[in-house]
Amino acid sequence: MEKYLRNGPMFVVLAFILWGLTPLYYQYLSGGESRTNIDIPGILVNSIITGSKIVISAANTIS
Repeated sequence: MEKYLRNGPMFVVLAFILWGLTPLYYQYLSGGESRTNIDIPGILVNSIITGSKIVISAANTIS
C-alpha cells in the first residue's frame, strides 16, 4: 500500500484523465448527448456535448 501512496503525482494525473473521460462515457450511454447543469449561486451553467460540438451557456438567475 505504501508504494502506491508514494506515487502521488501519478494518481493526480489519473484523476484528471478519469475526470475528462467520465462525460464521454455518459455521452456514450445516453446515445450521443451529454448534458450537465452546474449550479453556481446566481448563475446556471448548462453544458451540452453533442457529437464533436460543446455548447456552454450561462444564465443569470438573480432577479
